[in-house]
Amino acid sequence: MKRTQPRRSPGERPSASFSRKDATLRMLAPWEYARAAGILKEAKLMADDLSDARVAMFGLYDGDTMYALGGFERYGKDALLRSMVVPPNLRNRGLGARLLTGLEALLWANGVENIWLLTMTAAHFFKRNGYRSVERARAPESIRNTGQFSGLCPASATLMLKKRSPSDG
Repeated sequence: MKRTQPRRSPGERPSASFSRKDATLRMLAPWEYARAAGILKEAKLMADDLSDARVAMFGLYDGDTMYALGGFERYGKDALLRSMVVPPNLRNRGLGARLLTGLEALLWANGVENIWLLTMTAAHFFKRNGYRSVERARAPESIRNTGQFSGLCPASATLMLKKRSPSDG
């Protein structure tokens, strides 16, 4: 019987082995959520509500090694992007953009029209990727009622929005 190795956490394998073109976005299995929560907490990101049935988490993998982590909550035509993390030793290599592009493509392909997010530290990254800051009052009720919006993220977090364009498929 062939033995499979467990998937590694972000940054466990030397970064030189990462090949962006071979990266695949995979949905985390339920048993991987505890590890994801640990990764998010280590990065000082909110993880208290990962067990919520609306939360879908994904990893960006090269082989069995996870190099980035992120997810979303879907509410009809709106989605809340959340919990994106790339380990510090792997930043500035395009991994965050690759993860974001993959999550966006999945959401656009499934009928989402607006992707919302809250951030304390990455507004510049999201702005470079087509998001714009908006007043918190502009968020639809479904987004305002999420745990992230209503309590887990501080009121000082920047709310950002990206609307689907015709070229997003």
